[in-house]
Amino acid sequence: MTWGQFLDHDVTLTELTPNVECGGNDEPCVTNNDDCIGIPLNGNNGNDRLEFNLTAECIPLRRSLRVDSQQVNEITSYIDASQVYGSDEALALRLRDTKANLGFLDVSPYINTNDRPRLPDAEAEAFCRSTDRSSRPCFLAGDIRVNENHALMAMHLLWVREHNRIAKVLHVLNPHWDDQRLYQEARKIVGAEIQHITFNEWLVVLFPSRELRRQNGLLLEPKGSFFTQYDPTINAEMFNSFSTAAFRMGHTLIRDTFALLSPNFNRTAFDSPNELDTRDFFNPDRFYQLGDNAYGGILLGLLRNFARNFDANFAPAVRERLIIEGPNFDGIVGDLAAVNIQRGRDHGLPAYVKFREACGGKPAYSFADIADTVTDAQIIRLMDVYGANGVQDVDLFAGGISERQQPGSVLGFTFTCIMTEQFRNSRVGDRFWYERDDHQTGFTIEQLDQIRHTSLAKVICDNTDDVRRIHPWVFLHRDAAQAQGINNNAVFCDDLPFADLTVFKDGEYSIHQCQ
Repeated sequence: MTWGQFLDHDVTLTELTPNVECGGNDEPCVTNNDDCIGIPLNGNNGNDRLEFNLTAECIPLRRSLRVDSQQVNEITSYIDASQVYGSDEALALRLRDTKANLGFLDVSPYINTNDRPRLPDAEAEAFCRSTDRSSRPCFLAGDIRVNENHALMAMHLLWVREHNRIAKVLHVLNPHWDDQRLYQEARKIVGAEIQHITFNEWLVVLFPSRELRRQNGLLLEPKGSFFTQYDPTINAEMFNSFSTAAFRMGHTLIRDTFALLSPNFNRTAFDSPNELDTRDFFNPDRFYQLGDNAYGGILLGLLRNFARNFDANFAPAVRERLIIEGPNFDGIVGDLAAVNIQRGRDHGLPAYVKFREACGGKPAYSFADIADTVTDAQIIRLMDVYGANGVQDVDLFAGGISERQQPGSVLGFTFTCIMTEQFRNSRVGDRFWYERDDHQTGFTIEQLDQIRHTSLAKVICDNTDDVRRIHPWVFLHRDAAQAQGINNNAVFCDDLPFADLTVFKDGEYSIHQCQ
């Protein structure tokens, strides 16, 4: 789930209509403003209320900004590590270390925790709920949503540290490189690592069928080969259906807590509570209380604990306790599934059956017609909500999460179709895709083959001081891997393959380890 959210924040951010007041939970939804699309609640109906605010009358929402009747993506749609570096020049410059002259990204030290680096301080108006912004400021990153939850904060910090680790090695290899060269080369490598991990590790878990990945253009090239299928006619922008519905499938995976584990995968090494509450949205306080222990503890907790299943059931933390944006967002809560459906309507997404048909499914005129993709139990639930004759009213998000798993995929038929098509376009339509043979902007074959050794496990090892052992396939739970015949027992970090950065030494190539 956490990698999915981190990746989502690299490719899509819908800009909301600015300077609009849409009210709060305890007042009727604003109906006289075309830029508000709040979800009205009926407290007299036990199924139509917020469990933790029984008197709530509305989940207030602003509409997405429209330009020429189209929604706007505020960030770059390519998988290019923009959540680390920013999507505009001003933010990119602000995130850089202007003092060391070593191509570093800016960091600040944790207080009383051996001065290990943390993310830099955000502006005073940043979107977070720190209890004391003077001593515990919000974090700054390449994406404004960095403070949304503790696992996301940890992932952002991991990649800032990885950039600085790489820049430091490049400086040793090429002491004549200036700050700009070191920064750009390290950024280029980090972007390639994130692309590689996404396709080589993460998508493999979502779509475990190699044949399904081959048919959809998601298989990476073998060692010694470049990617030659770049197509400048392919638009790599985000599908509205992807960003507003299909990629939100990750919301079903969210747990109620983030476990804190020691390097020995032990909870008892942490004082109670030895887990962080997912409901504590936009609050970096625990990172300041626990220092670097929170960072490493969360990453290891994500390794050893199952995500929730992909289905239509949501964790209580996001079902009716999600903190949403607003002028006083600390007191405005909402239901994430309801918000997703409403956002799809805001964006004018056609109904679920239209996308199902576009993906090759048969036309549906009754609920019986979708029984080949949607489970019987979910058809009953959908009929209860949309009416016995309302199959053509079912929203894309609601229908997509109701589908049974397609063979070879964690997802159902329609979301598998949308997701694989989007990720294929993100690769085929990216002129700077890391596997391309581009003599001006690409890697040499020696450099590319070293980047192919990248794994998220090794990135965690290299940037988390206390971690000595880790599971090689970080997106697969140990028990789930065993069921698939994969040995995913913890190994020593030094036994993991590594990317030998000496291939980036000017004029030379050596296969000696450089970490």
